[in-house]
Amino acid sequence: MWRMIRNTRAPRADVLAMVVVPAACVGLLVEGWMRTENADADLDDECCYYHALQVITEDHVRMLERDHIVSIDDAFTPAEVAHARADAMDIERQDRFELTGNAADVRQDHIVMLRESNAQATPASNGGYAKTAIEKPLGDGILHAMRTLRGVSCALNSHGYRGAPHRRVPRQLQLSRYRRGEAYARHLDACTESILGLGILEWLRLRDYRERTLTAILYLNPVEAWPATGDSGAGGQLRCYAPTAITLYDESAGDEDARARQDWRLVAGRDDAAAG
Repeated sequence: MWRMIRNTRAPRADVLAMVVVPAACVGLLVEGWMRTENADADLDDECCYYHALQVITEDHVRMLERDHIVSIDDAFTPAEVAHARADAMDIERQDRFELTGNAADVRQDHIVMLRESNAQATPASNGGYAKTAIEKPLGDGILHAMRTLRGVSCALNSHGYRGAPHRRVPRQLQLSRYRRGEAYARHLDACTESILGLGILEWLRLRDYRERTLTAILYLNPVEAWPATGDSGAGGQLRCYAPTAITLYDESAGDEDARARQDWRLVAGRDDAAAG
């Protein structure tokens, strides 16, 4: 009788573990799911902006579908570029740019994270990159650039873009500053690792990276900074690659382990470019 009462009032450690461990695991997975920045984004149809709708044409969309990349010259007038660039330099004078946290041999630029809500002076809230306690309101030039970038996905939809549907647009954008000689090594903007390679917790935490399908870049370099001859200059040497499936099979060697893998082909830029 004593043993029965003792077991009833004081469960053994393994019984407690059966209750606590599953609950803790579920809580950890929920935390991993909630940590992503998917909630900090808007539906692309909510981000329509007149300038993006004017700049992006049906020909651009078809080219993007075919080549996986499209470059739009003169998307901004020299005056618009100068206005946005002046605002960006004002942000630099506020000492708000920081290193990204990537290894120095991968990425050397400095960045600051901006959102449209920064148009009003508010306590620093740009992802931990701001050094100042109060952020100075953003200028109209940089806001115009940000709204244009956020409107790209909506503009693509207006021309029947057949890429990934149901896209969301982050509210936070990255303003990057490269000095001459600085670069960003070849990389993927999206995470393509499987759940087996990442583990379930990391896979959940990287949801926003796994679901990235579009990258839009707007250069604010002045016109005279772009080299006309293709030599290196302040305009950078961006290279873009598109995936292509190839089969690894050496018939002459009797290789029976034929398998398909993801390879990449250069679709924009030069093979001898320093970074991309």
